[in-house]
Amino acid sequence: MHRNIRTMKHKLALAVLATGLTCGLSLSVGVSATEIASNGFNVASLGAGSIAARHVPAAVANGQAPLMAKLSGDQHVKLGLNLPLRNQADLDTLLEQLQDPQSPNFHQYLSGEEFTAKFGPTEEDYNQVVAWANANGLTVTETTPNRRLVSVEGSAQSINSAFHVTMNTYQHPTEDRTFFSADREPVASSLSVPLLKVSGLDNYVRPFTHLKSNPTRAAQILPHITGSGPSNQYLPSDMRAAYYGSGPLTGAGQSIAIFSYDGYKTADIAKFYTSTGMTSNVPVNNVLVGGYSGVCDDGTGSGTGTCSDGEQILDIVNAIGMAPGISQIQFYEGSSGVAVLNKMATDNTSKIISCSWGGGDFSRASDDPIFQQMAAQGQTFLNATGDDGAYNSSTWLPPSEDSYVLEVGGTDLLTNGAGGSWASETGWATSGGGFYSASGATIPSWQQTTGVITSTNKGSTTYRNDPDISAEADFDNPTVDNGSFLTGYGGTSFAAPRIAGFIALANQQSVANGTGPLGFVNAKLYTIGLGTSYSTTFHDVTSGNNKPSKGSGTGFNAVAGYDLVTGWGSPNGANLIAALVGGTTPTPNFTLSDAPGSASVTQGANATSTISVTDSGGFTGSVALTASGLPSGVTASFSPASTTSTSTLTLTASASATTGPATVTITGTSGSLSHTTSLALTVNAAGGGGGNVLVNNVAVTGLSGATGVLSADYTFTVPAGATAATVAISGGTGDADMYVQVGAAPTLTSYSCRPYVSGNAESCTLTAGNTYHIKLNAYAAYTGVSLVGKYTAGGGGGGGNVLSNNVAVTGLSGATGVLSADYTFTVPAGATAATVAISGGTGDADMYVQNGAAPTLSSYSCRPYVTGNAESCTLTAGNTYHIKLNAYAAYSGVTLLGKYTP
Repeated sequence: MHRNIRTMKHKLALAVLATGLTCGLSLSVGVSATEIASNGFNVASLGAGSIAARHVPAAVANGQAPLMAKLSGDQHVKLGLNLPLRNQADLDTLLEQLQDPQSPNFHQYLSGEEFTAKFGPTEEDYNQVVAWANANGLTVTETTPNRRLVSVEGSAQSINSAFHVTMNTYQHPTEDRTFFSADREPVASSLSVPLLKVSGLDNYVRPFTHLKSNPTRAAQILPHITGSGPSNQYLPSDMRAAYYGSGPLTGAGQSIAIFSYDGYKTADIAKFYTSTGMTSNVPVNNVLVGGYSGVCDDGTGSGTGTCSDGEQILDIVNAIGMAPGISQIQFYEGSSGVAVLNKMATDNTSKIISCSWGGGDFSRASDDPIFQQMAAQGQTFLNATGDDGAYNSSTWLPPSEDSYVLEVGGTDLLTNGAGGSWASETGWATSGGGFYSASGATIPSWQQTTGVITSTNKGSTTYRNDPDISAEADFDNPTVDNGSFLTGYGGTSFAAPRIAGFIALANQQSVANGTGPLGFVNAKLYTIGLGTSYSTTFHDVTSGNNKPSKGSGTGFNAVAGYDLVTGWGSPNGANLIAALVGGTTPTPNFTLSDAPGSASVTQGANATSTISVTDSGGFTGSVALTASGLPSGVTASFSPASTTSTSTLTLTASASATTGPATVTITGTSGSLSHTTSLALTVNAAGGGGGNVLVNNVAVTGLSGATGVLSADYTFTVPAGATAATVAISGGTGDADMYVQVGAAPTLTSYSCRPYVSGNAESCTLTAGNTYHIKLNAYAAYTGVSLVGKYTAGGGGGGGNVLSNNVAVTGLSGATGVLSADYTFTVPAGATAATVAISGGTGDADMYVQNGAAPTLSSYSCRPYVTGNAESCTLTAGNTYHIKLNAYAAYSGVTLLGKYTP
């Protein structure tokens, strides 16, 4: 059975999310408020082709949205296929350790490549999704480095066929517009793995910002506003004065990313600064995602809509206002929220990300894994909780209530005059907050600590509670919208970028202290909130209510301590930064790791691995290294034996070493501290006298390997002129996968040939004139496998262009100045007394020898260069040499001989 239909290999779940429409439809792929999208769908329990999340909007399911017509079959829809993470339990543990000062992993964030290798979808799963999309009439338009998204485009007819739905248009029950949606829950019966979400099947909810104006409220508070802007409006500089003060931190070295479904006018940034008297030299760099045009046109991307960039401008200037010394603003724009979020994670260039948008294709099912990747990489994602008060079915939408997001609510601030310090604060009347059971977001560990949820704040002990922190959001703020300077605006849209700027200040200090960025800071915030320094690190907001502006419910009250209107309150300047950055002094410690994590050694040869010591908490000691669990006949040595950084582990196998897989444990000891790491070792039989080099048509037998280990490292040289060249495995038990690469060792992601079929019958066709590297990966542990490389040699003279041990090639001749007589000679590992030599004949032949590649007149490993034809080169075991003869003077009757003692 071919591997691409063998369903027992891997199971995956994926989500399909819309990234846009062509042919005039404005894509705002929505998530209905009824969607249940928990942190962890049990995908493994689903059958092939089933889909975990709900998709059909309630208005379609209950008939409130009248059916208008079928969506035209040739209407094209852009989708994104979203794969889930792997090893979730290990990731959960790591995310806790990254924020635990007592853990050796404290702030030891992963790179994007490391995250993908440990927790991202496998390459095989990703390729299966690509293949499935192509097979179902969907054109793959983009792939991503973390293997989580496959962007595709297809007709409505293809979507109908792939997911067994009918795409229709409906009349929106509460808005004067139509929307499209699937008529039923999708099923991907032709896909051999379950799906997590297909979020491109409706545009029921359009993207929207958390920016509002309220002229009545603005007029009421006008006499009391204490800002330094026009009409006493609060400027970004006022927020810095109120929440930080006049300290030295500016966010230097930090980059802040802004999420947006729409573009902006560059001139509007300049308009804001000229209208307020503020200045900034911070560059704003746009990142266009998924082919988005970058124009400001109300998010249509067509360039024909009306520009409305008040949200975009306030996001930029308020983040800069709090942290005026940041290195840049990265402004991410795209029509697919999930694609933009994933791009922010894979770029990983901004450690602080602010979002003041909702709707569109935001979905807990597809977004939460991205937020987890951000947390693992040390990125802080901040979200505005909304402007409609306490959560209910009419006011909640993702990404609110996500457990890996810093949720930011709103307050009504009063300062001590223009540009003055903080004076007082109340909860903003429409600050988003509370909990919503249908979100599926269970209460995180840091909200379960005694003292967080109380009978006074009426929070949930079952679900995630919002917000975590708050900032000024009342209708006393300015922005610029499409060329006009406007006042009297408010919303948690203002609060999120302000707190993002504050995190940039803390990151600057944390980096200067040598502990890197704060990353996912929520657990630390709650620890501070419950601690004795709470009254000096936060402004505790104890008055105000957030009754929802629509739907049911009475809202929550701001109370002492944590509440569901303002969270822990607003930042109290440098005190909160000191608590975030300082906190508990980490205990000096270290961790061990080895790279590449596995090794293969043939009897009579050796293999190496790099052991790394990573310090934490100020550890400076030297770590002594030892190895245990070695197979019989294998010895280990470290160079150096004690290290503060890295050491090379050399594993040497004797000619009689026990073959097969083994786990070698490396122990590092420094005083009372001791840690281990493990290395998967495979000892291979020397088989056929070839060691790690395959000899033509001589099989290496008895190969074995442990599950998941890429081992059995061999090379095979196919000389120029050879034909019918192949390398193949056969026999034995288990499931070995052969990886072949020309010129370099293959990896699981880089190879020239990988047959990838069930069992151990695999073969690759090779091209003459190349040296191939072969490795075997144990999909399932294998034993007794044979490996053979073979070809039909060209030419004559006792071996054609390949020298056989102690078999002379005679009668060689060449014209003056011609470099010819191209031969290769393989000296297997363990061989001794290896030489290659020419002798006899007439004239003057000069021998050129090079290891691993054909020699030239200027590139060679050995060139005796003596008069006449008596020349010899000494060779090293375990290598393949290329030999050529150059006629210094025309020669004839020359003999070439390679030999070694096995």
